[in-house]
Amino acid sequence: MTFTYRFSVIPAGAITDQRLTPRALQVLCLLGRHINDAGWCSRSQVKMARELGCGRSTIYDASSLLFECGWVERRANGRGGRAPVEGEQPFAAYSYRVLLDREVLPDRLKSERKSASEDPEGG
Repeated sequence: MTFTYRFSVIPAGAITDQRLTPRALQVLCLLGRHINDAGWCSRSQVKMARELGCGRSTIYDASSLLFECGWVERRANGRGGRAPVEGEQPFAAYSYRVLLDREVLPDRLKSERKSASEDPEGG
């Protein structure tokens, strides 16, 4: 029996972020499973929806929430290798970057980080 193990690299703070839905957290884990060394993933929403057994619009909503909450960065890839053009139909193809080291942390996470640094033993 052969196993191919993959790991999912995600920011630990996302696990306790009350703003995230279970589906958004699942999408974050899936993105983290496919990131490259720079943290980028160009997995299509259709493929992610197929993997998670849901609709593409569900993936779009979850990825938008992750973007709004600051856990991922996204950029439009463009069609046919060209950059997006202002005023044209919106692009559905995005690349996502899981933000592991965020410069701007929510206040709640800043206080957790400060508490952990004051008591490195955790107790």
